[in-house]
Amino acid sequence: MPVHTGLSLMLDDAYRIAVIPLFEEGLVDALEWSFDQAWGAREVPGWIPPLLDHYAAAGRLWGHGVTYSAGSADPGTRHDAWLERLAHEIALRPLRGISEHLGFMLAGERIAGAPLPMPDGPGARAVLATNLARIAAVASVPVGIENLALALGPDEPWQQGPMIADVLEATNGYLVLDLHNLWCQLANYELDADTVLATYPLDRVRCIHVSGGSWWPVADGGRFRRDTHDAGVPDEVLSLLDRCLPRCPALEVVVVERIGEMLDQPGEAERLRSDFLAVRARVAAAEAAEAAHTSSRTPAVAHQQSHTSSRTPPVAHRQSHTSSRTMDEARLGAWQTALVDALLENTDDDDVRARLRLAAPWADPRIARLDVRALAVARVLVRRWSPHVRDDCPA
Repeated sequence: MPVHTGLSLMLDDAYRIAVIPLFEEGLVDALEWSFDQAWGAREVPGWIPPLLDHYAAAGRLWGHGVTYSAGSADPGTRHDAWLERLAHEIALRPLRGISEHLGFMLAGERIAGAPLPMPDGPGARAVLATNLARIAAVASVPVGIENLALALGPDEPWQQGPMIADVLEATNGYLVLDLHNLWCQLANYELDADTVLATYPLDRVRCIHVSGGSWWPVADGGRFRRDTHDAGVPDEVLSLLDRCLPRCPALEVVVVERIGEMLDQPGEAERLRSDFLAVRARVAAAEAAEAAHTSSRTPAVAHQQSHTSSRTPPVAHRQSHTSSRTMDEARLGAWQTALVDALLENTDDDDVRARLRLAAPWADPRIARLDVRALAVARVLVRRWSPHVRDDCPA
Protein backbone atom coordinates (compact mmCIF):
# COMPACT_ATOMS: atom_id res chain seq x y z
CA MET A 1 0.00 0.00 0.00
CA PRO A 2 1.49 3.38 -0.98
CA VAL A 3 1.96 6.06 1.67
CA HIS A 4 -0.26 9.05 0.97
CA THR A 5 0.57 12.71 1.53
CA GLY A 6 -2.35 14.73 2.88
CA LEU A 7 -3.48 17.98 4.42
CA SER A 8 -5.24 18.79 7.66
CA LEU A 9 -8.26 20.75 6.45
CA MET A 10 -8.84 24.20 7.98
CA LEU A 11 -11.93 26.43 7.74
CA ASP A 12 -10.16 29.75 7.03
CA ASP A 13 -10.48 31.41 3.63
CA ALA A 14 -6.75 32.20 3.65
CA TYR A 15 -6.12 28.48 4.01
CA ARG A 16 -8.44 27.69 1.09
CA ILE A 17 -6.60 30.14 -1.15
CA ALA A 18 -3.23 28.75 -0.09
CA VAL A 19 -4.03 25.10 -0.86
CA ILE A 20 -6.11 25.47 -4.04
CA PRO A 21 -3.08 24.98 -6.32
CA LEU A 22 -2.24 21.68 -4.59
CA PHE A 23 -5.74 20.34 -5.20
CA GLU A 24 -5.79 21.63 -8.78
CA GLU A 25 -2.60 19.72 -9.53
CA GLY A 26 -3.98 16.55 -7.96
CA LEU A 27 -1.22 16.38 -5.35
CA VAL A 28 -3.33 15.93 -2.22
CA ASP A 29 -3.78 12.19 -1.71
CA ALA A 30 -5.76 12.32 1.55
CA LEU A 31 -7.45 14.67 3.99
CA GLU A 32 -7.56 14.84 7.75
CA TRP A 33 -10.72 16.42 9.11
CA SER A 34 -11.01 17.78 12.67
CA PHE A 35 -14.75 17.32 12.58
CA ASP A 36 -15.45 18.75 16.03
CA GLN A 37 -14.05 22.14 14.99
CA ALA A 38 -17.27 22.47 13.01
CA TRP A 39 -19.54 21.71 15.97
CA GLY A 40 -19.31 25.19 17.48
CA ALA A 41 -20.82 28.45 16.35
CA ARG A 42 -18.50 28.70 13.36
CA GLU A 43 -20.20 27.94 10.04
CA VAL A 44 -18.59 25.39 7.75
CA PRO A 45 -17.73 27.06 4.40
CA GLY A 46 -19.54 25.66 1.39
CA TRP A 47 -16.37 24.44 -0.32
CA ILE A 48 -15.54 21.95 2.45
CA PRO A 49 -18.37 19.32 2.32
CA PRO A 50 -17.75 18.38 -1.34
CA LEU A 51 -14.06 17.84 -0.56
CA LEU A 52 -14.92 15.69 2.44
CA ASP A 53 -17.36 13.64 0.41
CA HIS A 54 -14.82 13.10 -2.37
CA TYR A 55 -12.05 11.86 -0.08
CA ALA A 56 -14.45 9.80 2.04
CA ALA A 57 -15.71 8.01 -1.07
CA ALA A 58 -12.09 7.21 -1.96
CA GLY A 59 -11.39 5.83 1.54
CA ARG A 60 -8.88 8.60 2.23
CA LEU A 61 -10.62 10.76 4.83
CA TRP A 62 -9.17 10.60 8.33
CA GLY A 63 -10.96 11.95 11.40
CA HIS A 64 -9.05 13.84 14.08
CA GLY A 65 -10.82 15.06 17.21
CA VAL A 66 -9.57 17.94 19.35
CA THR A 67 -12.18 18.40 22.11
CA TYR A 68 -13.02 14.90 23.39
CA SER A 69 -10.33 14.99 26.12
CA ALA A 70 -9.41 11.31 26.12
CA GLY A 71 -7.31 11.64 29.29
CA SER A 72 -10.00 13.13 31.53
CA ALA A 73 -10.63 11.14 34.68
CA ASP A 74 -13.91 12.96 35.32
CA PRO A 75 -15.40 14.39 32.11
CA GLY A 76 -18.94 14.59 33.52
CA THR A 77 -21.46 14.18 30.71
CA ARG A 78 -19.36 15.92 28.06
CA HIS A 79 -18.07 12.64 26.61
CA ASP A 80 -21.65 11.44 26.12
CA ALA A 81 -22.58 14.57 24.16
CA TRP A 82 -19.39 14.39 22.08
CA LEU A 83 -19.98 10.74 21.21
CA GLU A 84 -23.56 11.45 20.23
CA ARG A 85 -22.37 14.07 17.75
CA LEU A 86 -19.67 11.70 16.52
CA ALA A 87 -22.33 9.13 15.65
CA HIS A 88 -24.01 11.75 13.47
CA GLU A 89 -20.67 12.60 11.85
CA ILE A 90 -20.01 8.94 11.02
CA ALA A 91 -23.47 8.69 9.48
CA LEU A 92 -22.62 11.55 7.09
CA ARG A 93 -19.50 9.98 5.60
CA PRO A 94 -17.09 7.10 6.36
CA LEU A 95 -13.71 7.74 7.97
CA ARG A 96 -10.52 5.74 7.57
CA GLY A 97 -9.79 6.13 11.29
CA ILE A 98 -10.37 8.53 14.17
CA SER A 99 -7.69 9.89 16.47
CA GLU A 100 -7.49 12.10 19.54
CA HIS A 101 -4.74 13.56 21.75
CA LEU A 102 -2.90 11.97 24.63
CA GLY A 103 -3.65 14.66 27.22
CA PHE A 104 -6.72 16.10 28.90
CA MET A 105 -8.59 19.40 28.67
CA LEU A 106 -11.62 18.67 30.88
CA ALA A 107 -11.52 18.25 34.64
CA GLY A 108 -15.06 17.87 35.90
CA GLU A 109 -16.74 21.22 35.22
CA ARG A 110 -13.42 22.88 34.42
CA ILE A 111 -12.24 23.41 30.85
CA ALA A 112 -8.57 24.07 30.12
CA GLY A 113 -9.25 24.69 26.44
CA ALA A 114 -6.19 22.82 25.14
CA PRO A 115 -4.72 19.37 25.82
CA LEU A 116 -2.51 19.29 28.91
CA PRO A 117 -0.08 16.52 29.93
CA MET A 118 -1.20 13.92 32.43
CA PRO A 119 0.96 12.04 34.94
CA ASP A 120 1.61 8.47 33.88
CA GLY A 121 0.34 5.60 36.01
CA PRO A 122 -2.20 2.76 36.06
CA GLY A 123 -5.09 5.20 36.47
CA ALA A 124 -4.02 7.35 33.53
CA ARG A 125 -3.59 4.35 31.26
CA ALA A 126 -6.94 2.87 32.28
CA VAL A 127 -8.73 6.19 31.72
CA LEU A 128 -7.21 6.61 28.26
CA ALA A 129 -8.02 3.03 27.25
CA THR A 130 -11.62 3.30 28.43
CA ASN A 131 -12.26 6.64 26.75
CA LEU A 132 -10.69 5.58 23.45
CA ALA A 133 -12.69 2.35 23.52
CA ARG A 134 -15.86 4.42 23.77
CA ILE A 135 -14.94 6.20 20.52
CA ALA A 136 -14.26 2.86 18.82
CA ALA A 137 -17.60 1.48 19.95
CA VAL A 138 -19.44 4.39 18.33
CA ALA A 139 -17.34 4.78 15.20
CA SER A 140 -16.62 1.10 14.36
CA VAL A 141 -13.26 2.16 12.89
CA PRO A 142 -9.73 1.98 14.33
CA VAL A 143 -8.98 4.68 16.89
CA GLY A 144 -5.63 6.36 17.33
CA ILE A 145 -3.89 8.65 19.76
CA GLU A 146 -1.44 11.48 19.10
CA ASN A 147 1.64 12.21 21.18
CA LEU A 148 1.61 15.55 22.98
CA ALA A 149 4.07 18.45 22.51
CA LEU A 150 3.97 19.97 25.98
CA ALA A 151 5.87 18.20 28.76
CA LEU A 152 5.61 19.76 32.23
CA GLY A 153 8.91 18.26 33.34
CA PRO A 154 11.99 16.38 32.10
CA ASP A 155 10.57 12.94 32.99
CA GLU A 156 7.47 13.18 30.79
CA PRO A 157 9.18 12.76 27.38
CA TRP A 158 10.34 9.32 28.56
CA GLN A 159 6.88 8.34 29.82
CA GLN A 160 4.77 9.21 26.76
CA GLY A 161 5.97 6.39 24.52
CA PRO A 162 5.47 3.53 27.01
CA MET A 163 2.10 4.96 28.11
CA ILE A 164 0.93 5.20 24.50
CA ALA A 165 2.20 1.70 23.75
CA ASP A 166 0.26 0.21 26.66
CA VAL A 167 -2.96 2.06 25.79
CA LEU A 168 -2.79 1.12 22.11
CA GLU A 169 -2.14 -2.51 22.99
CA ALA A 170 -5.24 -2.47 25.20
CA THR A 171 -7.43 -0.78 22.59
CA ASN A 172 -6.02 -2.29 19.39
CA GLY A 173 -5.38 1.27 18.28
CA TYR A 174 -2.85 3.16 16.20
CA LEU A 175 -0.36 5.93 16.82
CA VAL A 176 -0.51 9.35 15.21
CA LEU A 177 3.17 10.30 15.46
CA ASP A 178 3.36 14.10 15.48
CA LEU A 179 6.96 14.93 14.62
CA HIS A 180 6.83 18.59 15.57
CA ASN A 181 5.35 17.62 18.93
CA LEU A 182 8.21 15.18 19.35
CA TRP A 183 10.77 17.78 18.32
CA CYS A 184 9.37 20.24 20.87
CA GLN A 185 10.33 17.81 23.62
CA LEU A 186 13.68 16.96 22.05
CA ALA A 187 14.57 20.64 21.79
CA ASN A 188 13.20 21.73 25.17
CA TYR A 189 14.92 18.98 27.14
CA GLU A 190 17.98 18.41 24.90
CA LEU A 191 17.17 14.78 24.14
CA ASP A 192 18.46 12.38 21.50
CA ALA A 193 15.87 11.64 18.83
CA ASP A 194 16.72 7.99 18.25
CA THR A 195 16.74 7.21 21.98
CA VAL A 196 13.31 8.76 22.51
CA LEU A 197 11.87 7.21 19.34
CA ALA A 198 12.93 3.80 20.65
CA THR A 199 10.36 4.19 23.45
CA TYR A 200 7.45 4.59 20.99
CA PRO A 201 5.47 1.75 19.35
CA LEU A 202 6.51 2.69 15.81
CA ASP A 203 4.95 -0.49 14.42
CA ARG A 204 1.56 1.02 15.28
CA VAL A 205 2.09 4.31 13.40
CA ARG A 206 -0.52 4.68 10.67
CA CYS A 207 -0.39 8.46 10.45
CA ILE A 208 2.44 10.99 10.80
CA HIS A 209 1.84 14.70 11.41
CA VAL A 210 4.29 17.30 10.12
CA SER A 211 3.94 20.95 11.13
CA GLY A 212 5.72 24.03 12.43
CA GLY A 213 5.50 26.19 15.51
CA SER A 214 7.19 28.97 17.42
CA TRP A 215 9.70 29.75 20.16
CA TRP A 216 8.51 31.11 23.50
CA PRO A 217 11.03 33.46 25.15
CA VAL A 218 11.75 32.74 28.82
CA ALA A 219 13.03 34.94 31.62
CA ASP A 220 16.64 33.74 31.60
CA GLY A 221 17.10 34.63 27.95
CA GLY A 222 16.40 31.11 26.74
CA ARG A 223 13.48 29.82 24.72
CA PHE A 224 10.90 27.03 24.79
CA ARG A 225 9.46 25.38 21.70
CA ARG A 226 5.68 25.53 21.24
CA ASP A 227 3.40 23.60 18.89
CA THR A 228 1.47 26.55 17.44
CA HIS A 229 1.06 25.36 13.80
CA ASP A 230 1.43 28.95 12.61
CA ALA A 231 4.76 28.75 10.77
CA GLY A 232 6.65 26.67 8.26
CA VAL A 233 8.02 23.20 8.89
CA PRO A 234 11.54 23.39 10.41
CA ASP A 235 14.39 21.48 8.80
CA GLU A 236 14.76 19.50 12.03
CA VAL A 237 11.22 18.14 11.64
CA LEU A 238 11.88 17.17 8.02
CA SER A 239 14.98 15.35 9.20
CA LEU A 240 12.87 13.50 11.76
CA LEU A 241 10.52 12.52 8.95
CA ASP A 242 13.43 11.03 7.02
CA ARG A 243 14.39 9.00 10.10
CA CYS A 244 10.88 7.77 10.82
CA LEU A 245 9.61 6.81 7.37
CA PRO A 246 11.66 3.59 7.18
CA ARG A 247 10.79 2.70 10.79
CA CYS A 248 6.99 2.78 10.49
CA PRO A 249 5.95 -0.33 8.52
CA ALA A 250 2.20 0.28 8.90
CA LEU A 251 2.30 3.94 7.84
CA GLU A 252 -0.54 4.98 5.52
CA VAL A 253 -0.51 8.78 5.44
CA VAL A 254 1.70 11.78 6.25
CA VAL A 255 -0.38 14.87 7.03
CA VAL A 256 0.92 18.44 6.77
CA GLU A 257 -0.72 20.71 9.35
CA ARG A 258 -0.95 24.50 9.21
CA ILE A 259 -3.59 26.79 10.68
CA GLY A 260 -5.00 29.69 8.69
CA GLU A 261 -3.40 32.40 10.81
CA MET A 262 -0.57 34.19 9.00
CA LEU A 263 -1.35 32.59 5.64
CA ASP A 264 -2.49 35.96 4.31
CA GLN A 265 0.96 37.40 5.06
CA PRO A 266 3.54 37.71 2.25
CA GLY A 267 5.21 34.41 1.42
CA GLU A 268 3.30 32.28 3.93
CA ALA A 269 0.94 30.58 1.45
CA GLU A 270 3.93 29.76 -0.74
CA ARG A 271 5.73 28.34 2.31
CA LEU A 272 2.83 26.01 3.05
CA ARG A 273 2.84 24.69 -0.51
CA SER A 274 6.62 24.34 -0.43
CA ASP A 275 6.44 22.38 2.83
CA PHE A 276 3.80 20.08 1.38
CA LEU A 277 5.91 19.39 -1.72
CA ALA A 278 8.99 18.76 0.44
CA VAL A 279 7.08 16.22 2.52
CA ARG A 280 5.64 14.57 -0.58
CA ALA A 281 9.10 14.28 -2.11
CA ARG A 282 10.51 12.68 1.04
CA VAL A 283 7.68 10.16 1.16
CA ALA A 284 8.30 9.25 -2.49
CA ALA A 285 12.05 8.96 -1.92
CA ALA A 286 11.56 6.70 1.10
CA GLU A 287 9.24 4.42 -0.85
CA ALA A 288 11.66 4.26 -3.77
CA ALA A 289 14.53 3.40 -1.43
CA GLU A 290 12.47 0.68 0.20
CA ALA A 291 11.49 -0.79 -3.14
CA ALA A 292 15.17 -1.03 -4.03
CA HIS A 293 15.89 -3.28 -1.08
CA THR A 294 15.12 -6.96 -0.91
CA SER A 295 12.90 -6.54 2.17
CA SER A 296 9.42 -5.12 1.60
CA ARG A 297 6.79 -3.38 3.66
CA THR A 298 4.07 -5.98 2.90
CA PRO A 299 4.58 -8.51 5.76
CA ALA A 300 4.75 -5.78 8.41
CA VAL A 301 1.68 -4.06 7.04
CA ALA A 302 -0.31 -7.28 7.01
CA HIS A 303 0.69 -7.92 10.62
CA GLN A 304 -0.32 -4.43 11.69
CA GLN A 305 -3.65 -4.57 9.90
CA SER A 306 -4.49 -7.67 11.91
CA HIS A 307 -4.10 -5.50 15.02
CA THR A 308 -6.34 -2.69 13.81
CA SER A 309 -9.15 -4.66 12.20
CA SER A 310 -10.94 -5.51 15.44
CA ARG A 311 -14.14 -3.53 16.00
CA THR A 312 -14.29 -4.27 19.74
CA PRO A 313 -11.12 -3.14 21.56
CA PRO A 314 -10.04 -5.76 24.11
CA VAL A 315 -10.15 -3.72 27.31
CA ALA A 316 -12.25 -6.18 29.29
CA HIS A 317 -9.19 -7.65 31.00
CA ARG A 318 -8.79 -4.38 32.87
CA GLN A 319 -12.15 -4.64 34.56
CA SER A 320 -10.88 -7.16 37.10
CA HIS A 321 -8.77 -4.38 38.63
CA THR A 322 -11.69 -2.03 39.28
CA SER A 323 -11.11 -1.49 43.02
CA SER A 324 -7.43 -0.56 42.72
CA ARG A 325 -8.05 1.41 39.54
CA THR A 326 -10.72 3.58 41.19
CA MET A 327 -8.21 4.95 43.68
CA ASP A 328 -5.75 5.69 40.88
CA GLU A 329 -8.40 7.46 38.81
CA ALA A 330 -9.54 9.49 41.81
CA ARG A 331 -5.95 10.61 42.35
CA LEU A 332 -5.63 11.48 38.68
CA GLY A 333 -8.85 13.50 38.82
CA ALA A 334 -7.59 15.45 41.83
CA TRP A 335 -4.36 16.28 40.02
CA GLN A 336 -6.20 17.40 36.87
CA THR A 337 -8.64 19.62 38.76
CA ALA A 338 -5.94 21.26 40.85
CA LEU A 339 -3.75 21.94 37.82
CA VAL A 340 -6.55 23.43 35.71
CA ASP A 341 -7.77 25.56 38.63
CA ALA A 342 -4.30 27.00 39.20
CA LEU A 343 -3.76 27.71 35.50
CA LEU A 344 -7.20 29.29 35.07
CA GLU A 345 -6.50 31.62 37.98
CA ASN A 346 -3.07 32.46 36.54
CA THR A 347 -1.30 31.72 39.82
CA ASP A 348 2.50 31.76 40.15
CA ASP A 349 4.68 28.67 40.06
CA ASP A 350 4.92 28.30 43.83
CA ASP A 351 1.15 28.40 44.18
CA VAL A 352 0.74 25.81 41.41
CA ARG A 353 3.07 23.48 43.29
CA ALA A 354 1.34 24.15 46.61
CA ARG A 355 -2.09 23.38 45.16
CA LEU A 356 -0.87 20.20 43.54
CA ARG A 357 0.81 19.03 46.77
CA LEU A 358 -2.42 19.62 48.66
CA ALA A 359 -4.54 17.79 46.07
CA ALA A 360 -2.01 15.08 45.21
CA PRO A 361 0.62 14.60 47.94
CA TRP A 362 1.49 11.23 46.43
CA ALA A 363 2.94 13.07 43.40
CA ASP A 364 5.43 15.25 45.30
CA PRO A 365 8.52 14.06 43.36
CA ARG A 366 6.80 14.95 40.10
CA ILE A 367 5.64 18.30 41.47
CA ALA A 368 9.16 19.24 42.52
CA ARG A 369 10.41 18.64 38.97
CA LEU A 370 7.82 20.79 37.18
CA ASP A 371 9.49 23.02 34.60
CA VAL A 372 8.74 26.73 35.08
CA ARG A 373 9.02 27.25 31.30
CA ALA A 374 6.40 24.59 30.65
CA LEU A 375 4.09 26.05 33.30
CA ALA A 376 4.35 29.44 31.61
CA VAL A 377 3.35 27.90 28.27
CA ALA A 378 0.47 25.99 29.91
CA ARG A 379 -0.84 29.29 31.30
CA VAL A 380 -0.69 30.83 27.84
CA LEU A 381 -2.67 27.93 26.37
CA VAL A 382 -5.35 28.17 29.04
CA ARG A 383 -5.57 31.96 28.85
CA ARG A 384 -6.05 31.79 25.11
CA TRP A 385 -8.40 28.85 24.66
CA SER A 386 -10.40 28.28 27.82
CA PRO A 387 -14.00 29.56 27.65
CA HIS A 388 -13.75 30.26 31.40
CA VAL A 389 -11.26 33.08 30.81
CA ARG A 390 -12.77 36.51 30.30
CA ASP A 391 -12.27 38.10 26.88
CA ASP A 392 -10.44 41.07 28.39
CA CYS A 393 -7.83 38.90 30.10
CA PRO A 394 -4.44 39.08 28.36
CA ALA A 395 -3.18 35.89 26.70
